[in-house]
Amino acid sequence: MKNCSIVVQLGTSAGAVDTIGGVERSASVDLEVIRWNGAATPDAADLGGRLGREGFDVVVWTDAPSTHYAAHAHASDEVIWVVDGAIEFHAGGSAFRLGPGDRLILPAGTRHTADAGARGATYLIGERRR
Repeated sequence: MKNCSIVVQLGTSAGAVDTIGGVERSASVDLEVIRWNGAATPDAADLGGRLGREGFDVVVWTDAPSTHYAAHAHASDEVIWVVDGAIEFHAGGSAFRLGPGDRLILPAGTRHTADAGARGATYLIGERRR
């Protein structure tokens, strides 16, 4: 079974090539959701190791139930990989609800909001190394 991927193009990209999630793409990435298809529960240490090998610095973050983040953007590409709970992101006119194992790739400069689910959310934040 392949990962299900949702891509939202926020603009054209050109230039260097990079690898995220084993997929070669331009260094300027599109917003993308990669759904979990693993049979096992996601393991934070395993996912963090994968992000590290892809060139991201990683932290584990936990949000209380219904935590809200107002519209903001990040200077670097960012990956959110949910370990437990749920969180919903709004960007580019679309909503993306993520559950355990789901991964969101946010290109640098993407304005977005986020809302943790009713049970909160624990996720890895990967910020592209410069």
